[in-house]
Amino acid sequence: MDAHEAQRLDGWKAIARHVGRDERTLKRWQARGFPVHRVPGGGARASVYALPSEIALWLAAGAEQAASAGTAEPEPAVQRPPTERQARRTPSLRARLALAVGAALAVGAPAGLSVGHRRAAEHPAQVASADPESRELFQRGMAAWNRRTAQSLLLARDDFGAAIARDPGYAPAYAALAQTYLLLREYGTMPEAIAYAHAEAAADTALKLDPALAAGWRARGFVLFWHHHDEAAGLRAYEEAIRLAPDDALTWHWRGNSLLQTDRRADALRSLQRARALDPTSIALLADEGLAMLTVGQHAEARERLERALALAPDNADAHRYMSMLLAAEGDIAGAARERQAALSLRGVAAGPGRRSGGLSG
Repeated sequence: MDAHEAQRLDGWKAIARHVGRDERTLKRWQARGFPVHRVPGGGARASVYALPSEIALWLAAGAEQAASAGTAEPEPAVQRPPTERQARRTPSLRARLALAVGAALAVGAPAGLSVGHRRAAEHPAQVASADPESRELFQRGMAAWNRRTAQSLLLARDDFGAAIARDPGYAPAYAALAQTYLLLREYGTMPEAIAYAHAEAAADTALKLDPALAAGWRARGFVLFWHHHDEAAGLRAYEEAIRLAPDDALTWHWRGNSLLQTDRRADALRSLQRARALDPTSIALLADEGLAMLTVGQHAEARERLERALALAPDNADAHRYMSMLLAAEGDIAGAARERQAALSLRGVAAGPGRRSGGLSG
C-alpha cells in the first residue's frame, strides 16, 4: 500500500467530500459497486471507510456514469461527427470505452513509481498506436485540448477515451486523458475531487504501460504537487519528465507555474522562459511569464508581456486577472477592478477567484 492509499477516508462525509457528491448518491452507488468498506466487527451499523486509489480506479473505469443512470446527473456527453472509419462500424464506441478502460486499469496502477524508474521490458514504449483510427482520434483530441475551452475539453476527453477503447495499451492516450481532466477542473465545471481522481488514475495507468513516458510523469507531477500537496515529489516528477523529454514546453510550463507557489520564484521565471523559447506562440505562456515577472518585481516587463497577451487574445481571462494584480500593485484600484471583472466575466462566474486555487496549468 502506498502513502496515498494509506490516507483512507473515514465516514460517509469524508468520502462524499472527496468525490464531490452527496452522501445519498454514494449510498445508492454502493449497491452498484462503489468501493466502500465497513470496519470489521461492527455489524451492519459499523462505520465505513474508502481508499482514494480504489475510488480513482472505479471512477476512471466509467462506473460513475453507469451508477448514476436514472438517479443523478451524469457527466456531460458531447456529440461529435464520427471519423470516416467510425462511420463504417456499428458497435457503441462509448460502451466499448467503458469496457476497455476498465480492463486496462484492472491491470493495476503502479504503487508509487520512483523517479528514475526505467522502461520495463514487458511494457515497451509506444509513441504512436499501431491502429490508424486511434492515431487519428489522438491527434483530433490534442487539437481540441489545445483550444482550452469547457466544450473543447469535453471533446478531447471523448476522443482520447475512444482512442483507448480501440487500443487499451496506448499509453500516450492515457497521459493525454489525464491532462484533459486536469484542465477540466480549471476551464470546465468538473469538481476538483472528481477531476483529480480521474487524472491520477489515467496518469498512473500511462506509467504502468510505459514508465518512460514523459507526459505521464508530467501529469503525475501536477497531481502530486497540487492535489496531494507533496511539493517535493511533484517537482521530482517534473524533473523526471524533463529528463525524458527535455524539449517539452508543457512540462517546463507546468513546472514554472508550480514553482510560483514556492519560494523559488526566480527559478519559476526561468522555467517559464524556457517554455516560451520552446513554444513562442503560446498566449497562456506569455501571460504566465508576465505573472512570474510580477512576482519577482519586474513590473515593466510584466506589463509588456500582459499587454501583448491581451492584444493577441482579448478573451484570455488569465491575462486580465494578472493585469488586475499588476494594476492593484501600482495603486490603480479602479483599473484593477475593471480587469478583475473582465476576468470573472470570461470565466463565466460572478465572484471568486478567476482561477481555481487547486492548480495552475496554463
